[in-house]
Amino acid sequence: MKKSLLVSLLALTACAPSTATVQSTDYLNSNAQHSANVSTLYALASIGTGTGIEFKWLDSTGISHKLSEYQGSKPVVLVFGKTSDSYSTAQYASLDSVRSEMGDSVGTIAFADDNAPTNFNTVTSYVSAHHFLSQFITDSTQRVEIQFATAGLSGPTYYVTESLVLGKDGKLVTNGFTAGPAYKDTLEARVRQAYK
Repeated sequence: MKKSLLVSLLALTACAPSTATVQSTDYLNSNAQHSANVSTLYALASIGTGTGIEFKWLDSTGISHKLSEYQGSKPVVLVFGKTSDSYSTAQYASLDSVRSEMGDSVGTIAFADDNAPTNFNTVTSYVSAHHFLSQFITDSTQRVEIQFATAGLSGPTYYVTESLVLGKDGKLVTNGFTAGPAYKDTLEARVRQAYK
């Protein structure tokens, strides 16, 4: 009996999905705010899979989620912008269009890099006024965007609006980085490419 239980436990362990192992935590915000689909950046870390970058946010109930949750199941579109920029508003709308059209087959995450003391409240009001449904993360010091640039996954210059499309393996798809606005058709084409 003990032997069969041990063999069963070993078999279950071997079948368990792997999780990304954190190599270092670069940032942790224990006071992260959250409301509906807006959260301040909760954590930023280095991991050994995908892009090597892990970030976390809180959902509307305060539960922590992370980028690597999507790995192995669906591509993810990341958009960086500012609520004060009209190109960013168009980019965020394109991201929501991708989400509406492609549904749960793609993850959509928007970063609002507004640098203001009332950043969270500003972004929450902005998202509500525009009826955006994608997950928004406020990152006033551009920590996540800088991590992607440092890793060579985006351009060497920071643009107000940027987008990245990550494949199911968590890595940047070919031509997956866009400096400036990338609209719905471009983003959808890159997501479809990630499924090939």
